Amino acid sequence: MIRFPCPSCQAEFVVGQQKAGKIVRCSKCQSQFEIPEHDKKPASLDPNAPVEISPCPEL
Repeated sequence: MIRFPCPSCQAEFVVGQQKAGKIVRCSKCQSQFEIPEHDKKPASLDPNAPVEISPCPEL
């Protein structure tokens, strides 16, 4: 499944992987766009979610 927002109005959509690359029309704002190959929404929107940070490499 691919989860992505409409590029114009940010309405959320979820479609099967087989629809990737197809041109569709948003059911909310009627703008036309291509379904992305992969999820365009970040996995976590929680600003307090832990983030793994690697140390800076030595120069």
